[in-house]
Amino acid sequence: MAEQPIEKLAIPALAATAYTSKQPKKRKTDFSKRQSKRESDNKRNKTHVNIGEAFQRWRNLRDSIGLTLDSELAVLLLDRSTAELESFHNHILMYASKRFSFTPPVYSARTLLAGLDYNHHVHRPVQRKADGSIEYRKLYNKKSRKWSLYTMKVDKDYGYIPDLQRAILRSRTTADRGMPRVRRQRPDDPRQYGVLCGIPPPTTEELLHTQVSRRQGIEVLSVGLIQHPFSRNPNCMFSH
Repeated sequence: MAEQPIEKLAIPALAATAYTSKQPKKRKTDFSKRQSKRESDNKRNKTHVNIGEAFQRWRNLRDSIGLTLDSELAVLLLDRSTAELESFHNHILMYASKRFSFTPPVYSARTLLAGLDYNHHVHRPVQRKADGSIEYRKLYNKKSRKWSLYTMKVDKDYGYIPDLQRAILRSRTTADRGMPRVRRQRPDDPRQYGVLCGIPPPTTEELLHTQVSRRQGIEVLSVGLIQHPFSRNPNCMFSH
């Protein structure tokens, strides 16, 4: 028996959208590349700082502190303040004023006393009123012409003074040498000259005609020695 031929089914036509070709990718021109690079550089420069030769010192400081990111070191440095250091420097002036000259041992001792005073009283509690509120004081700044408030603290007690006195007495009683003697100034000691004059002094006749009294504007007659009001140098004195 002869086999019947199998009829082939016609393949339906596919939709036209199935074979749509891809759009070609647009290539950037040299001008657009330069413009995009310029924009990215400007954006990066806003968050980057070039420290030049100090880069290695920056990295050494970051590693010594134990940080891993440069941003962490930047935040640490920006949050630091020198207010406490400036306050301590002003405190040193209470013990070692710049208007006086001290020998190195005396200046060192006065600086140590300033450090003891500052460290002992820096964390004093604030002073409070009877109702428990913080006590403030008003302060007027002549330069800015503004009023400001500052917090009052409890009075200083200087509780370290007895310990310091006992240490001094113990050191003197156990020392193997006597008390230091007063030393005379050396011939080349610059302190013997006092404050040096910046300009040569005028003659007595010139001062008699130019120097007047502050009260009535009358001329001041010189008697004996006339000294420049802003100098203690004996070389700046001149006789009539």
